[in-house]
Amino acid sequence: MKARIAKSFTALAGALVLASSLSGCSNDDEAQAKELLRNPEITVIGNFDGCEVKFVNRYYRDHSFYLARCGATAAVTQQYQETQGKSQVARTKLTITQELAELDKRREALQVEQDIVVKREAAIAKLSLEERAALGLTDPPKK
Repeated sequence: MKARIAKSFTALAGALVLASSLSGCSNDDEAQAKELLRNPEITVIGNFDGCEVKFVNRYYRDHSFYLARCGATAAVTQQYQETQGKSQVARTKLTITQELAELDKRREALQVEQDIVVKREAAIAKLSLEERAALGLTDPPKK
């Protein structure tokens, strides 16, 4: 699943350059920036390897990000600048999350299966050797 998400974002590498071109503000740009921070513009980029990819434009590159959803898994890719000495270095941050509800459902299903096995084993333990052999659970007792 993680490989599919990473592959989807590889296809979008060229589009990330567009987000980095936003800089400097005039008065109109400042108003637009404040509005996009409050109410971001969401653009559907497309469907890559079964993952729906969207771009969330919050005007500034460091606040904007890509979001890919594949079933119960979501990945967020964000670019930002980091200062190293006298220079600025572009970095990319990838965050992958899974919905805990789906994992909890799976855990509960496994717990139910375990409870059934424990009850079955307890019932079998109460049977005599002859009864177990009659049910085909063990070899017949030797005389």
